[in-house]
Amino acid sequence: MTSPHNSYLATFHSQFGALSLHQNLTDTGIEAELRSVPRSLSSSCGLCVFFKATGWGVCLADDYELEAVYFCKTDEFKVVFTA
Repeated sequence: MTSPHNSYLATFHSQFGALSLHQNLTDTGIEAELRSVPRSLSSSCGLCVFFKATGWGVCLADDYELEAVYFCKTDEFKVVFTA
């Protein structure tokens, strides 16, 4: 049986945005990690949030200064949102 959760990676224009989303996700019980942005992606602040959820829309609940959200599959990233 497969998990209903997908893996996503969010990049930000500021470290504050990354820290805020990470805190919000973990406070609501969503598995999330702060990471360095992979070399194959670009980011203004160098931090990203990797998380597992049923959808990426949770990132839009507040103003996190999002740069982009990617669907993750192994080491491949597919853009699902850009600001």
